[in-house]
Amino acid sequence: RRARERPFLSFPEYGKTVGEVYEALELSAETFRELRSYSRGRIDFLIAPFDLDSLRLALDLEADGIKVDPPYLTHLPFLKEIAQCKKRIFVSVATCNQRDLEQVILLLEGKDVVFLHSVYARSLPLEESRLGWMKALMRLDIPVGYADQGSDPTAALAARCLGACVLEKPFTLYHHMRGLHHPHSLD
Repeated sequence: RRARERPFLSFPEYGKTVGEVYEALELSAETFRELRSYSRGRIDFLIAPFDLDSLRLALDLEADGIKVDPPYLTHLPFLKEIAQCKKRIFVSVATCNQRDLEQVILLLEGKDVVFLHSVYARSLPLEESRLGWMKALMRLDIPVGYADQGSDPTAALAARCLGACVLEKPFTLYHHMRGLHHPHSLD
């Protein structure tokens, strides 16, 4: 609750607090249905749910995969629900420690899982992307990909050279569009 009530002054046209801004920018279920319809047969449609309602929406829309973002790696009841899905599960392992990782592995054992190495930061120089950690993840016998939030493709290309089977990058049609991620996305 406190995080949602924090001031967020970057986008005053959407609201004054973190909660107001995110609520204004949140896509409706109908918009997700349109995106799913458009993507079918063209590109994989993945959803990163943040609660049980959004997980149910992802399943209702027959999403091709579910992504688990770092803040949810320790939310065991939520992970157990995701483990019940018959979908590929992409797990962003940024910010997790060894114990968290072991817990996720046990919980998702036997599931179609891909670990996404990432450093939870907007823009990151290649030397700070910690790509060496991918090799440690690969020793777990789970497919490994790479995710980052910045507009520079260098780390993603290097990760692919190291064997990343999946790359996640934000993209935009125009860097100057209003919104949270446009200025930091690939075009």
